Amino acid sequence: MNTEKLKTLEQISKAMDEVNEASQNPENSTEEQRALDQISVTLQKMQNDIILKTEKELVSALSQPGKDLSELSKALNNSTEKLKKISKTVQAVSKTVEVLVKIITSAASAGLL
Repeated sequence: MNTEKLKTLEQISKAMDEVNEASQNPENSTEEQRALDQISVTLQKMQNDIILKTEKELVSALSQPGKDLSELSKALNNSTEKLKKISKTVQAVSKTVEVLVKIITSAASAGLL
């Protein structure tokens, strides 16, 4: 597994920990809890895809979930300070996934995959 994949998995794992901890807060609104649950499911799917799929399959598997994470994190950005921190973490994961997709796309275009 290459360095970019490992870094992305590390970021996803950190984000999953933060999201899981925040989702235990009984003070979350229904909307906040729903967003946290969706983020958790999306992160888990991305993690599984990165581990199980080939590089060529990853481009299509990660493109939409990366965009979804970005939108979900925006929903949390208007919440409490703790959830704003998670929003920043999720945005960072989204950007990292974007970079990974670009790297894979470039490598495939160059005939390296």
